[in-house]
Amino acid sequence: MLGRAASQIFGEVPYLEAYAQVVERGEPMRLSGRFEPMQRDFAITVFSPAPGQFATVFQDVTEHRRAEERIRQLAFHDTLTLLPNRRLLADRMRMALPAVRRHGGRAALMFLDLDHFKALNDKEGHNVGDQLLVEAAGRLMGSVRATDTVARFGGDEFVILLVDLDADAAQATAQAGVFAAKILATLDEPFVLTRQPAGSDESEGGVRNEHTCSASIGVVVFGSEAVDPEQILQVADAAMYRAKAAGRNQAVVDADLGPPAWPAPATQQVQGAVGLRAAATFELAASDRRLSPLQSAP
Repeated sequence: MLGRAASQIFGEVPYLEAYAQVVERGEPMRLSGRFEPMQRDFAITVFSPAPGQFATVFQDVTEHRRAEERIRQLAFHDTLTLLPNRRLLADRMRMALPAVRRHGGRAALMFLDLDHFKALNDKEGHNVGDQLLVEAAGRLMGSVRATDTVARFGGDEFVILLVDLDADAAQATAQAGVFAAKILATLDEPFVLTRQPAGSDESEGGVRNEHTCSASIGVVVFGSEAVDPEQILQVADAAMYRAKAAGRNQAVVDADLGPPAWPAPATQQVQGAVGLRAAATFELAASDRRLSPLQSAP
């Protein structure tokens, strides 16, 4: 329009294409950008005040963006452990069901309850209980893959969604059993918790004590027959209560949801660290984070 290249007019500046379009068409354009040296976010309005000219208005929206992010964090994550909450878990489960149907594989849902947590809370106080929950959340995250989901369901209950398991029900059940045994083993390691005696100064550091913890886990393995996330949760929850009734510190694994009538499925139990060896038909390969078959442990 002016007989010269845009770079000759505007120079090498960000959003050069946008500026040129505004000058040529005369229509304003709204953009967003981030100025990295200052770590600031901007809403950018480019308009043409006169033919052949452009002007730019920058509005700093950094705090607004941060407030939005905090709102999203509160809406979808637990404030104590920073794990996904029930709402985000429900979204992940709704995404997992179509993926299972498309790819023909299986997934598993674990419902985990920390054993005797209430007794610790009542004896040592909520601050110590919160420390245990945060530490347990970290150990759970370290026991699964990046593609899996660990969520805090409420109180001392956690839910873990395992995806991309084997298409064969028996193999998928064995894989879920290994994850359950790995979780039981990592929770079996002592927790070092700090209690602040009444009337003491926090600068003194408090009293550090070791606490042993176990968990009861209900696991349900499902494939394309699953249609209702809430029903999957209910089945896993029922399996968790069977694990508690059987003596705690173990997992009850439901092999499958079964046909639409959903009869009580066959189950297997994985107990504590012993289960980690007994269930070692499959093991999580550290090199590529995939499940690879191994020989059964003696």
